[in-house]
Amino acid sequence: MQMCKKQKAIALILLLGFIYAVIVRYTSFCIPCFFQTLTGLKCPGCGITHFFLSIMKLDFYNAYLANRFLFITSPILAFLLIINLFFDKDVYAKPIYKWLAIIYAISLFIWGIARNILNI
Repeated sequence: MQMCKKQKAIALILLLGFIYAVIVRYTSFCIPCFFQTLTGLKCPGCGITHFFLSIMKLDFYNAYLANRFLFITSPILAFLLIINLFFDKDVYAKPIYKWLAIIYAISLFIWGIARNILNI
């Protein structure tokens, strides 16, 4: 089975992410959150590096603490990724998946605001 361009791109992103995770884990090098550096606020994605490092160690509690929204919504992202990569050529052409992605994006925006108001 030959991989399509989309699958190759996802595989490359995952490989680069894994390489970055190994570098972070075994060195002191880490890319800071530019949004937090500029504003002092946490962006919706702050904690993603710690989230994935914790997941790699099967430390789900610290993964949850690193980014609660990502931890809770990971099954939705995994579902969309699997559907998009393996079962459907254009998953976002179907209204249900389009609305799911829009609702997810709005929820992510709300999370970005709430995490700064509630300081989580």
